[in-house]
Amino acid sequence: MAVKNYLSKVCVIDFPKSSINWNEIKKLNRIRNCIVHSDGEIESSFGKEKLKNIINSTSGLQLRDENEIIVEKEYIERMIDHSESFLLSLYKRALIGA
Repeated sequence: MAVKNYLSKVCVIDFPKSSINWNEIKKLNRIRNCIVHSDGEIESSFGKEKLKNIINSTSGLQLRDENEIIVEKEYIERMIDHSESFLLSLYKRALIGA
């Protein structure tokens, strides 16, 4: 992802690329790309097997008719928490040096 490279190389921030929060954000990005670029249809999406694995192993995500992503409120709320935690961690690394 471009933001990781920019923050790591240009801003010289120790990017938390191995954190649980970042891993969840990367999965969210795959889900987002499928929704935006393929109308949520797995079969029309890039990396459909990886997407199916993410959906089948993630609480709050489901497949309808083995093709269409269903996103539940639980998943959205959890991703807000992951994003907030990740950004707070990044902020501390950037400005406080923690």
